[in-house]
Amino acid sequence: MIPGFSSDFMTKGNEQESMGRLKKLMTIMDSMNDQELDHREGAKLFSRQTGRVTRVARGAGVTSREVQELLAQYTKFAAMVKKMGGIKGLFKGGDMAKNVNQAQMNKLNQQMAKMMDPRVLHQMGGFSGLQNMMRQLQGAASGNVNNLMNMGK
Repeated sequence: MIPGFSSDFMTKGNEQESMGRLKKLMTIMDSMNDQELDHREGAKLFSRQTGRVTRVARGAGVTSREVQELLAQYTKFAAMVKKMGGIKGLFKGGDMAKNVNQAQMNKLNQQMAKMMDPRVLHQMGGFSGLQNMMRQLQGAASGNVNNLMNMGK
């Protein structure tokens, strides 16, 4: 589960459906150019120039609505990360374990749990599921991308 994304993104149901949704999101992002992906203001770029949404939708083979939904989810996620503030240097240097002690990690997990929709937290397996996700993200940040790829398994 990705914080900030809708609660039906990764459902208990069919894993293939969840992977299909993830692939669709990746296809949409692949249809964006480097400026759109790397721009400081992210989704605001699309709201100022609405033709971008149409172009990305055509390139990805999806509707404009699906692109707008992805942008809305991104905006929610960005707001949550900004709110947390404490993760600014979290991935600095590529190894979260060197930058964050266990107490800080627990505090971060608690902050994330408070900001999440309770239904999403429940779908993740509760607080322990959130902690597991953070450990996997830590592994990905330190170069072990396999941990991230196996997150849904």
